[in-house]
Amino acid sequence: MATVNDLRNIVLLGHAGCGKTSLAESILHITGATNRLGSVDEGTSLCDYDDEEKNRKISINSAIIHTTHEGKIINVIDTPGYPGFIGSALLSIPAAETSAIVINAAAGIEVNTRKLFRAAEAAGKPRMIIINKMDSDKVDFAELVSQIQETFGTQCKCANLPAEDKKSVIDCVVNKEGESFMSADKAHTELLESVVEADDDLMEAYLGGEEVTPEQVAHAFAGAMIAGTVIPIFFTDARNEIGIKRLLEFIVKDLPAPTDEKGMLVDGENETEIAADAAGPLAGLVFRVGFDPRSNMKYASIKIYSGTLKSDTSMYHNEDKKPLRPGHILRLRGAETEDITEGIAGDIVTLAKLDELEVGDLIHDGKTKGRFAMPKVPVPMFSLAFEPAARGDEGKIGVALDKIREEDKCFLVTRNEMTREMVMSGMGDLHLRVVLAKLEGRFKVKVNTHEPKVPYKETIAGKGEGHYRHKKTTPDMLAPFSY
Repeated sequence: MATVNDLRNIVLLGHAGCGKTSLAESILHITGATNRLGSVDEGTSLCDYDDEEKNRKISINSAIIHTTHEGKIINVIDTPGYPGFIGSALLSIPAAETSAIVINAAAGIEVNTRKLFRAAEAAGKPRMIIINKMDSDKVDFAELVSQIQETFGTQCKCANLPAEDKKSVIDCVVNKEGESFMSADKAHTELLESVVEADDDLMEAYLGGEEVTPEQVAHAFAGAMIAGTVIPIFFTDARNEIGIKRLLEFIVKDLPAPTDEKGMLVDGENETEIAADAAGPLAGLVFRVGFDPRSNMKYASIKIYSGTLKSDTSMYHNEDKKPLRPGHILRLRGAETEDITEGIAGDIVTLAKLDELEVGDLIHDGKTKGRFAMPKVPVPMFSLAFEPAARGDEGKIGVALDKIREEDKCFLVTRNEMTREMVMSGMGDLHLRVVLAKLEGRFKVKVNTHEPKVPYKETIAGKGEGHYRHKKTTPDMLAPFSY
């Protein structure tokens, strides 16, 4: 049976088109969780299972996958990269110990790359950088790494390097041999110096000329990432599965485990530190809500910070005094589900048919209270007024919009009392187009939309009395005129 130390949780963050979903699919295939490599372009990806995602070939919602490698259970959260769907990405950050910022080698650092890196930094999460699509033509790797260090800090160090033919990678964590845009020896030295900086004993030994063993480096790496003295950079080509095996080795051996992280519950002015202990009081965070695209069954995904969750556990959410029964404990692989006997501290599990649960909720056994801090999501500013296209659909549309709102915290529906219009608001035109497509495709209802009316608070109410004379003086000395 798995223990807390056997778990690794990672969230993939980055701008659209950087290959996060392809990276997740490659991880599944390399570890044997799937028998073929899923493709976004071909519509065979497990992560992009929604019809709109398949049609548009983009990620719209966060997706959770799991696999095993070298005895460790790896949970990966694949998140959207378009600015319109950034809320889902932001709310996934608290669920993973490590945030992996994925960068398109050809495109470099983009808008959401910066936003999501800073969000992970603000959340106090260890970070790593994955430069994907390393097979792209005419990429100046040295310049790209320099830009990364200039933007995100000099603690960003290469943990591997692309080979000259771009068909393999050169390890730099324990290896010193090989040449790329820089030597493996130089990359190894820079990486090692950043790692030992977080460990006083190891730093003293290193400066004293002692040889630092690979075991010592592996033991110190997680602490260095938590301390922020190192942000490792990995090169990959996910579509051709290059660099993925080395990345997986690093994930299971060097990344922080749940026991390395402390959760923090905030209750007013009081703060309670939560340790990842399977025998401790139950405390978990609902970070994602989704609906099955076929049955519309509600799924709530939970990061368990402490305790153990079983199917017959008397579970509470927030301050509600009525207990809930979890029922089946599930692990997700896209839209696929797998029953497990229990969820322990450090794991990510999913519960079905619990309509009470919403994103941000605390689930507990009555021994804890408060809330886990959640990243702030942007306020939606792009709006459309709407009304049913067919009479009698008001109820169906309301139910459908409520479900979309539960999934997407950057989507709002309001009623303007002055104009008497129903208004939907999102992050942009693409965001609301996707919502309208979901209404029609998934929920079989249609609405007519138009620009919202402007609610004028002052207007002409009647005819004025009297006479006004305006004298205009201009260079051409026009004669006075009157109204």
